[in-house]
Parts: sequence; structure tokens; C-alpha cells
Amino acid sequence: DTTQLHSSTGEWVLESDTPPLSMYTSKDGTTAVMKLTSFSPDNVSDYCMNMDKAWELLEQKAVNNLIIDVLGNGGGYVCLGYDLVRLLSGETLIDARPDKYGAPYDLHWVPELSKGLRLGDQQNPAYHELGMDSWLDPLKLSPVNLSDFVDRGSTGLRGKVTDSRYSSRFFLDCSTDEFEGVCKLRKPKISFPKERVLVLTDGTCGSTCSTFMHKLQAEGKYAKVAGVGGIKLAPLVTSSFAGGFTSNIGSLNKLFAEEDRIQDFPTNGGLKQFAWAELYDPEYTSTPGQYAYREPDIRLDFWDFGGPLNSLYDMAKATFSVNNAVYI
Repeated sequence: DTTQLHSSTGEWVLESDTPPLSMYTSKDGTTAVMKLTSFSPDNVSDYCMNMDKAWELLEQKAVNNLIIDVLGNGGGYVCLGYDLVRLLSGETLIDARPDKYGAPYDLHWVPELSKGLRLGDQQNPAYHELGMDSWLDPLKLSPVNLSDFVDRGSTGLRGKVTDSRYSSRFFLDCSTDEFEGVCKLRKPKISFPKERVLVLTDGTCGSTCSTFMHKLQAEGKYAKVAGVGGIKLAPLVTSSFAGGFTSNIGSLNKLFAEEDRIQDFPTNGGLKQFAWAELYDPEYTSTPGQYAYREPDIRLDFWDFGGPLNSLYDMAKATFSVNNAVYI
């Protein structure tokens, strides 16, 4: 609750409140907080503009330290998660290729999908609705051949399930305007070394937020991660439910032959969305993200999540030593 935080503390000043993004600065001018409650804005264009303004604010205030709060962030648009890592990288990942700023995915093989893609119309609007026109071949970094890439994948052991069959791997193209939920990134004029950025997570950073966390920690160069709360002396993972991305059954049914289409589920009110595509940890590329557990660098003993967060931000700010920001 940004209003509650602003009204309850004299240490942190609310600079902007454009949900899901809010910005705070400390009264002494040394530290900023970027609070992201989700990666699912109502208006992506507005979010992209507000994110640009947030980085301009960091430059104008010339802060030394950046705290990124993703407590309870349940995800959203996949590319917005990758974008935050790219912005934190300075110039390293801004103009990088999708296989450098992203992570690999695949799909579970099912005969209905295989048949639908092999026999389907390549002009089917469902390909765009499902984001499939942004899926890139990992070797050529060109759009996958939708008629056969599902059938060219591997079969092996997944968990305790033998003969698990999956599609070929692919990356997402987050640089195309055709893909929903994409920002046109500009290199920030301010950059911070790893020891000047602290990401706060309580482990419920999920879906796209988990994608962000996996990529951030796999890179290992752009931020430290603080686990907040949890059980004392017990391990705390930095993210959860690391899926690939979600879609809807209506679009999927457009790919399927009529006899293979999924019927409504009236007993549960109608199943409209589903998760598909498996995200792989960018560092441990043979391990699905949901099984690649990553722990924080430090722990902060804070559990008052229902109240103001100013004391948490004070604790986070105290982890930084005195130094200057780095401009590029």
C-alpha cells in the first residue's frame, strides 16, 4: 500500500505512484526504492513510459543505491521481466540477442498440437494470439518452423515420468512490436554496480517475476538478492511457480482439428486460461526453472507484511556502504 507507506514514515518520500510501479527516495538522497507489485500493467505503453521516467528519476536524484521490491509480485508479461534485467545490466544486455537476454523454453508434446501445427493454416490468427510468431529457433534466431518444431524435440526422463516428450527449444523475441507486452528499451544514463542494487523477495515472486529472478541470479553480475521473512534458519527460495507463460483455450482450439478441440469445463466455472511452455533456468539449461531452486544472498528478518514497509527499506538501505553511483 503506497499511500500507507508514504503517510507513515518521514524517511521515505513517494516520488511517483503509477501502479504497478512506484518510486521512493530516502530523505538523505542516497537511496531509491523501485516497487513493482506485478509485471501486468493495465496499459503496457504507460508502463514503459513510467519505467523510462523511473530511470530518469534515478539519474536526476543521483542516488547511490537502488532497492527493487518485488514482494508478492505474481508476474505478468514475460518480456517485462527480462527488460528489468536488461536495464540493470547497463549496456550489456540492452542490445543483446534474445538468446543472451532471455532463457530457453519448450512445450510438452501432445498429439493434438502436433497434428494441428502440421496440418494447419500458417496464416491462422491463433499463431499471433498465442505469441508463437515471437518464438525463435535457438540456432538461427529466426522464427521457428511451426509445422515441425514440436515434433523435433527430445524424449527423456522428466521427474519420475519416463518417455516425456517435448518440443524443440526456443527463445522469445522481446524486441518485436508484434509481441504483446514489449517495451522499446533505451539505455539508462545511470548504472549501478552489483553491490549497489538489492532486490527484495519473500519467495512469492512468481511466474514472470520468477523468470526475472532466475535470469538475474544466473547472470550474477547486476544485483544482490535479499530474502525477506521466511522461517528462521530454514532455506528460503527467491521465487516460486516458475512457469513459461499462459494462454487461453479459445486460441488453442483454433490450432486444433475440430475433433480434437477442448470442451468447456462447466463443473469448475469454465477453464479459460492455462499455463504452457516450460521455462529453463538460464544457467542450468537442462533444469526446468520450477526445479532450479535459488537462495538469496542475504536474509532480512522482517515479517510485518501487512503494515508499512519503511522499516524494511531502512534495513535494506543499511546493507549498503558509503560510495557513489556509476554513470555511463
